[in-house]
Amino acid sequence: MTNWVLRLEGEQPSDNRYLAVQNLSTSASNVGFREINYILYDDLANNSTRRAEIIEGLFSQVKPGDIVLLPFPLYILAMNFQKECIDFLKKMKNVKLIAFVLDLHTWLYKGDYNPKTDFLLEQLRTFDLLIVPTKKFAGRLKKEGVLTPMLSFDFLDFIYNGPIKTKNWKQKIYIASGRAISLKNYHGKTDIVVIGSSNSTRENITVLPHRKAIELPQIFDGGFGAVDLINNVTTNTNNYDWDSYSAYTSPSKLSLYLASGLPVLVRSDSAVKELVERAGIGLIVDDLNDIDRVFEKLNENDYQKILKKVATYQRAVSTGYFAQRALLEGVAFLTLGINDSIS
Repeated sequence: MTNWVLRLEGEQPSDNRYLAVQNLSTSASNVGFREINYILYDDLANNSTRRAEIIEGLFSQVKPGDIVLLPFPLYILAMNFQKECIDFLKKMKNVKLIAFVLDLHTWLYKGDYNPKTDFLLEQLRTFDLLIVPTKKFAGRLKKEGVLTPMLSFDFLDFIYNGPIKTKNWKQKIYIASGRAISLKNYHGKTDIVVIGSSNSTRENITVLPHRKAIELPQIFDGGFGAVDLINNVTTNTNNYDWDSYSAYTSPSKLSLYLASGLPVLVRSDSAVKELVERAGIGLIVDDLNDIDRVFEKLNENDYQKILKKVATYQRAVSTGYFAQRALLEGVAFLTLGINDSIS
């Protein structure tokens, strides 16, 4: 029996998503999975013959009794390619499929949503096991009719072995975002550093240009990283409902900040609120205009105590611990029937 994982190769334009796929394959390789490399194939949507040839080539080494781990989604623009990969593998005798769910885009859209017509949910129902971001994510999937066995990875790994800065207590918040950030309703004294784009011009707001995620751990020098869009931090979300989505998922920014050794701020309705609170690695804040009052209660000694707790998670997230743990539990379930972590 062989365990396989798909690895996305090459430099990608939207590196947060693709970095997560690459990190997953690295973690899987470290616990015995063999890699199957794929790229962002062009012109697949209307070329069924080419899709079939690529899929057959990708999985030519898979044998009966093997386990195949698919990042979900594959981030191939032709969505029929993803479905056809799943269908191809499901036709193979005694091959087990695991989906490591990184995103579920259909939950992001504003407006009417009907789980009965959600094509991604239909795909998830065909897997033998789902590894999902959080227990709240699993709970919603079940309510929407996905009864596939599930376990949660809780923290998305951010594999990193580069330098990080020594952290000191500062009344500062970092907001790293791929979307334009507006702070027009923020009236506090705490310094804000936006990494990305913002039209805010106040003296205590600094805007740094967008950088690749892998470059950011070298920037953070203290304070906290804002994981969620806290009240009075707004962005042009177009047709996306990021606020509601964060109630279910484990954001990549959480892992970015932790891999950098930076404590975090999350909202009380965040799916990771209890994880952050229980671990003591951050603060719960719903309104950015409350941050001065929250920070007034902290001193350097308090901050250093938080940093010690963050350090444990920094090592875990940056070495791929959480994906590795979930994958080992998943393989144990599929091969031995051990279901201690399965919901």
